[in-house]
Amino acid sequence: EALLKNDVISKEDCVKRLTTANINSNQFSALVCFTFNLGCGAYEDSSIRKKLNAGDIKGAANDFALFNKAGKTVLKGLVRRRKAERDLFCKSGGC
Repeated sequence: EALLKNDVISKEDCVKRLTTANINSNQFSALVCFTFNLGCGAYEDSSIRKKLNAGDIKGAANDFALFNKAGKTVLKGLVRRRKAERDLFCKSGGC
């Protein structure tokens, strides 16, 4: 449990450090979930972060769907996960 907590905290710190846009708590949680799954480096290089920091909130939200593959194979589980992250990101008027 302590290892999981530390891992989540490190992903939260990553999102805080790399996100310059003002975001709400739902957007933050969605980004932490994304980063927990793919890693801080993937978030740093992602079009989601780049669009978000450039002020393109809808573009960032739409790009969650791009991260649905393992290798070149689309996985249903990743499609569901990215949809859930996008839905959370857009909840409460986030998009």
